[in-house]
Amino acid sequence: MRQLLAVLTREEEALRTAEEAEILATAREKEEILTRLAAWQPPPGSPPEEASVAPALPADLKRRVALQAARNRALLEAALEAIQEFLQLLSPPGPGLYAPEGRLYPRGGGSLVHRQA
Repeated sequence: MRQLLAVLTREEEALRTAEEAEILATAREKEEILTRLAAWQPPPGSPPEEASVAPALPADLKRRVALQAARNRALLEAALEAIQEFLQLLSPPGPGLYAPEGRLYPRGGGSLVHRQA
């Protein structure tokens, strides 16, 4: 679990600096760690309370991993929102209304690219 926290911390830094290779590397590491955690089995003859990984982990460590994961998710959501806004700026304006002199008045929303008549 401490490995997962370290990977999540590295992922946050990679997200902040937009290091694509590091983002992809941390995603692979997270997948490997989570696969190992999911496949974890208690040693034979261990008490039933050790049947799950979760109770064996310190509450503080679980809380820190959850907080770091939430921070990273918020960074990703903000990045995706910025990308979507940028893509909207690049899209052509939708159909608008023509004035009697033949000029087009586009409906709301803007575009970085406008046709000149």
